[in-house]
Amino acid sequence: MKRLSHEIITRRKALRLKGKELSKRACVPQTLVSGLQNDSRKIGEVQATRIGKALGLSGNELQEFVYVALNESKGRLLNSSKIYCAEILNYLPNLIAIHGIRAEEIVDAVIIEEGIALTLENGSTAAVSASVVLN
Repeated sequence: MKRLSHEIITRRKALRLKGKELSKRACVPQTLVSGLQNDSRKIGEVQATRIGKALGLSGNELQEFVYVALNESKGRLLNSSKIYCAEILNYLPNLIAIHGIRAEEIVDAVIIEEGIALTLENGSTAAVSASVVLN
């Protein structure tokens, strides 16, 4: 999985920004940016979105950046996802487990047009998709 610290450092340097400049653009404390860069701090959706936008991200790139941040945080759900019932929130993890894939085996997950592409620690891949049919 991608590391948030690497993403921030790489993108900040590409923009030729100092940590202090990034923190001002994102309206977050400089100590937070510094802590994120050295892996001593974690953030949630709101701060990740602010920092991602300050790094010039939008659309799918911003969404992926926020997911990287959430994967490292205690609260891994987007705020808009927290309102769904347990059956919905647990459906996909259970489906993956039924097919013999344990969470600790997943080394990368990427949202693709058809669903989610998983890369497993043994090098194999899996594709997961879901559809919604309104009646």
